[in-house]
Amino acid sequence: MKRRFLKLLKSLKYFNNSFSEVRKIMGDNFISPAEVVRVTKFFYTKKQLKNLRNKLPSKKVLEKLKENNFFLIPTPPRFFSLNTLSVYFPYFFNQRNIKKWYDKESFLKTDKIYPIEWIGLSKEKVERNTTETLNLAETAWLIMILKLTRKVNLEDDDFINTSSKTSSLIVPKAVSIGFMSIDRLTIALSSNTKFIKCFKIK
Repeated sequence: MKRRFLKLLKSLKYFNNSFSEVRKIMGDNFISPAEVVRVTKFFYTKKQLKNLRNKLPSKKVLEKLKENNFFLIPTPPRFFSLNTLSVYFPYFFNQRNIKKWYDKESFLKTDKIYPIEWIGLSKEKVERNTTETLNLAETAWLIMILKLTRKVNLEDDDFINTSSKTSSLIVPKAVSIGFMSIDRLTIALSSNTKFIKCFKIK
């Protein structure tokens, strides 16, 4: 583990210049892979760091993200489902012995975070976006990383609409995710209120 960690530090140092340029543009709105490693202990390989560097948006896009109060956050080095995230980060999830309405929903296992991508997350509410592209696992990752690295919580009434849908209802319903006042993630059926906007950087 120590050897792997030292190898990781060497890789992070190698790519530091690329990421430092993004920091100059976005300031604290940019969350680097090194910060993700620090708070999660999920290690990126040198190849993955190179891929993240190559996938960084242009300077013009970075400036636009900053201007519109967006965070730029990397996804993890491997696939994670919501169920798996709850094992690694139990603090953010309700106690396992408490039944939740979504306990038998398929999205807990099937919806996963795609590794080695960049995602933009707004600091401000917008009118409901009807073209949600991120699923529950991806949005949960964003919320947790934001909390762990910047100590920033979504407000109690702030939610992110997702592409995840219920499987237990006759008519599938879209699902959203947000924070409860006790710093626990809460999953609810989407409504038509204002939501926090997020999207993948392509």
